[in-house]
Amino acid sequence: MAAAVQLRTRMKPTRICTSSVIGVETYMPPSDLDATAVLAPQGEWHERQSVAAAFPSVPVLPGTLLGLELLVQRPAFDLRAASYLIGEDPGALLHLFALAGEEYGSAGEGPVRLEECIASLSSQHLLRALATAGGARREQAQFADFARHGSAVGRCAQLVADSLDLSREEALLVGMLHELGTLPSLLGWTSPLPFETGSVLWCRELGRRYKLPAELRSALDAVHGKLAGSVWVAVIDAAHDLLRTV
Repeated sequence: MAAAVQLRTRMKPTRICTSSVIGVETYMPPSDLDATAVLAPQGEWHERQSVAAAFPSVPVLPGTLLGLELLVQRPAFDLRAASYLIGEDPGALLHLFALAGEEYGSAGEGPVRLEECIASLSSQHLLRALATAGGARREQAQFADFARHGSAVGRCAQLVADSLDLSREEALLVGMLHELGTLPSLLGWTSPLPFETGSVLWCRELGRRYKLPAELRSALDAVHGKLAGSVWVAVIDAAHDLLRTV
């Protein structure tokens, strides 16, 4: 039976600004920060001012926002249904981990399970945050294809994980984000970090900025780098093989 609970209304001021026009607290995606550390082509860290343009907000699918809005209107918020919706949308996943990570202070220390991440926020705050992320119509069209492929690979990865006694949810997340490092090029972002440096560096930087759990970042790093002997590389390869037979 779906878990139906009333979420806590616990929020931290970080990444939250109060608008004098609308009078509500609004989420500021990671791209809106003033300065950040960016990976140079050599893999070194360099502080750069005004690199926000390098990280426009990752889009969120309109269907995800509509589904969450319907859930929020119910007397009790259905965590399982919300987790399923967000688990089908890589943009919503990234923003959820960023929000939950702020509740725990630093990247990699927040909750790992989707339901735990959602439960650490108020449902209204979560909906406003994802709505703020938005995305241009052209970006959303390209991102929808990315999301459909990630979702299909994620679901196949769950089937593979069942046979290996691995976490189904982690398999879903790794499958959904297995091409995370290609997003900047796909969405046409501009950046001082050349796309030719490879998806591995972009995957690491996006994972850090969106505060993905340490285990997930490690798995994605292995998948992007085709790390020999990695169980997650084998899972994603098997998921693609399974997808081709469907």
